[in-house]
Amino acid sequence: MRTDAVYDPLFASLSPAVWVLTPNRRLARVLINAYNQYQQSLGHKAWQAPNILAWADGLELLWQRAFASLGPKQCPQLGYRFLTDDEALTLWQSLLSSHAQGWDLLKPESLAGPAFSAWQSLQLWRIPSASRDESLAES
Repeated sequence: MRTDAVYDPLFASLSPAVWVLTPNRRLARVLINAYNQYQQSLGHKAWQAPNILAWADGLELLWQRAFASLGPKQCPQLGYRFLTDDEALTLWQSLLSSHAQGWDLLKPESLAGPAFSAWQSLQLWRIPSASRDESLAES
């Protein structure tokens, strides 16, 4: 018997038009694996992959689809794209490297990950830049 049968009602209601959004990629992977086991338990040999995505991945996919449908000529202010995590990490390393002069203990390679993570948290919590600037000025 499968231990994840608790998800069966969810999986039974899935269709290609339905998205399941999770708070993180780990839970998305868990649900995808459980869905695959569910399909196997029904005796299926092949099935369409479910639309189970982490919130950030779903948001990015929606953004890409919206941009692709509008196009840069119809909506020029949308003329930018999301960076991949690797691109963002490289950008943070470059930023820290350019501001690390005279700080012997600062290693941009090792600080870029935590800096990027902190920035993502600020964005997810929607903390306005004015509040961030005030907090930095006080410390």
